[in-house]
Amino acid sequence: MENQKLPETIVSSFAVILDEINYPAEVFLFHVNNEYDDDGNITQPAGWKLPGGRYEKTRDGTPRHAAQNETRLEIGIEVEIKISFPGSAFGEAMLEKRTFKREGGTFHFEVYTFFMKRVGNVTLKKVETNEGGASGSFSLKDILLMPPAYNAKTKKFSPYGIQSSARKRIFTTLKRAGYDFLKLIPSLPKFF
Repeated sequence: MENQKLPETIVSSFAVILDEINYPAEVFLFHVNNEYDDDGNITQPAGWKLPGGRYEKTRDGTPRHAAQNETRLEIGIEVEIKISFPGSAFGEAMLEKRTFKREGGTFHFEVYTFFMKRVGNVTLKKVETNEGGASGSFSLKDILLMPPAYNAKTKKFSPYGIQSSARKRIFTTLKRAGYDFLKLIPSLPKFF
């Protein structure tokens, strides 16, 4: 019997950072450029995403450390856990697991999303500028109104849009943390 290669597990971590100093509260986002595969197909569309990225064993102790390190590199701020959710391995608000097959084998994804808060007011030099470089904080109303970075129905890209996974992770995390969206988004009733 041949030795079969175990499927690779790719671990990524993201930080939802709610800046409640401003009213209405804002969430920090990082803007990325298009990423392409070897055939020139877009694998990640340009647009706004949560700060975070791939867990690197040599640098990060846990997926939580990956979210903290990536936030420092991409946004230039220090963060720590705001709420550690019961029953989670590392304090994460969400853990998403997916499996997909691609040429070359089967891959497993684990995506951790943490609810974090800013530590101090110092902004550090951003190190990761090859992925994109722009960062900012946006109200939840603005996040709701952003177009998707990629619209699967129309097959159109919008570099000014938000990655749909980021929007989902923001609102799921805040819901799990017990936030009242009517307080976070004062104009929410006008949407309906």
